Amino acid sequence: MDVQAVAFDLDGTLAETRVRFTPFRERLGCSQRDVLEYIDGLDEIQRQRCRRILDDYENCILEDCVAPRGMHDLLRFLRDRGIKTGIVTRASGRHARQVVDKLDIPIPAIVGREDAPPKPSGAPLLLLARRLDVPPQSMLFVGDFRWDLLAGHNAGTPTVLLLNEHNQDADYRDMADHVIEHLPELKEIIDSQ
Repeated sequence: MDVQAVAFDLDGTLAETRVRFTPFRERLGCSQRDVLEYIDGLDEIQRQRCRRILDDYENCILEDCVAPRGMHDLLRFLRDRGIKTGIVTRASGRHARQVVDKLDIPIPAIVGREDAPPKPSGAPLLLLARRLDVPPQSMLFVGDFRWDLLAGHNAGTPTVLLLNEHNQDADYRDMADHVIEHLPELKEIIDSQ
């Protein structure tokens, strides 16, 4: 595979955080369903209330997040090889730009939840591939959750699962084309292609 681009999930991948979503899910009143689908099904007053809760969650992440070890070195490696980069997130584009600014992440191409149907849809990856002018099958997608892997499969984009303390025993590990424990391991995957 000729890797022309790498797409990254944001929270949990390019931005490490100790903020957990469970308390916010409880505030939303959504126990099992996909949160964004749940919110879309509410009346306008309830949607606005839930969007404020999502904003609270994203603000907590913004305050808490740090860059993972080796991220900036990896991004230099990709830039030096002419490999384009982008971010695909279920978070808002506003949140993504704030995190990118805070952590000095040199990736201007961002697809947020308001730009396309959210992951697990493949639509945000297909949109990013168009914006980067690369075929989706020539792009790797690095993420830390099931939705990332499903989005990659739905877009025809090979996936890389970044392991962390929350997904070590996840039942979706086998869905990934590659599994890494630290971002710099992506260099080996690219060099082996």
